[in-house]
Amino acid sequence: MIMATQDGKIGPKTLSMVFNMEPATLLDKYAEAREAYYRSLKTFEIYGRGWLRRNDEVLAKAKLLAQ
Repeated sequence: MIMATQDGKIGPKTLSMVFNMEPATLLDKYAEAREAYYRSLKTFEIYGRGWLRRNDEVLAKAKLLAQ
């Protein structure tokens, strides 16, 4: 897989990569990023189970809509 160099901007190369990616792959990567963010929060031990459950639910629904 080709990766874009992270520079904090969304430009034509980034958009091209996103538009050429399979929807399910894009959704999986987004859900993984969300999970990593949730796990980085200091309140994860308290609220994390719910956050991850909702993240999984949103991913499943998004994949259904993407079909």
